[in-house]
Amino acid sequence: MLNHEAEALRQATIQSYLDPDVVAEYADTYGATVDADLAYILPHLGRGSVIVDAGSGSGTGTQWLAEKGMRVLGIDISPAMIERAEAIRTQPNNPTYVCGDITDIRRLTQEAGISPDAVVCVSTLHHLMPYEIEDFVQSVHGLLPQKGILYVSSSGPQSGEHHNEYVRYVSRRNADNIRGFTRLGLHEFETTLEEAGFESWREPSVLPERDGIPPWHTFFMRKR
Repeated sequence: MLNHEAEALRQATIQSYLDPDVVAEYADTYGATVDADLAYILPHLGRGSVIVDAGSGSGTGTQWLAEKGMRVLGIDISPAMIERAEAIRTQPNNPTYVCGDITDIRRLTQEAGISPDAVVCVSTLHHLMPYEIEDFVQSVHGLLPQKGILYVSSSGPQSGEHHNEYVRYVSRRNADNIRGFTRLGLHEFETTLEEAGFESWREPSVLPERDGIPPWHTFFMRKR
């Protein structure tokens, strides 16, 4: 894909998540599920630890972390997603939410006046272009304290696709909903994390490709 085509697809992706109908489709399909592997980070964090949920979506995982005693800031580019997330909040001011692009995580976090102990990014990073993913990882490294946690759960490459290639995706439920995805290669992304200054504290988990759905990778990292 040529650079200008990829950039246009990235902008179309952003616009798709500003569409309330797309948000409703996403929330109905994926929004009720908490990523089970999130539980692995809790023993590494004390009660009251500050977590940034980068790409918080409809807030299910964000709310779950808050109910486990964490202070959570959710960041999402979609006002409609944040509206859904705030609707399920059960505690005053926890989680809190800001509307913005996670590629701007350092500024958004600093403006919110928090210093995170961990950043989680569930089902979001593959929405970015490859160079944005590298920038995001480096920004998170700059935000976290020594031994701070980065948890990433993301789509992997499909069979026959190049690793870390930005590809066009058309929703099965709505042919007008066209988005761009980066299929993260397992070893390529591990290298990106290590070069940014992270180390693994648990082996990545991989769900294999099934029914046309690409593999799913989960990474458990800490800042060196």
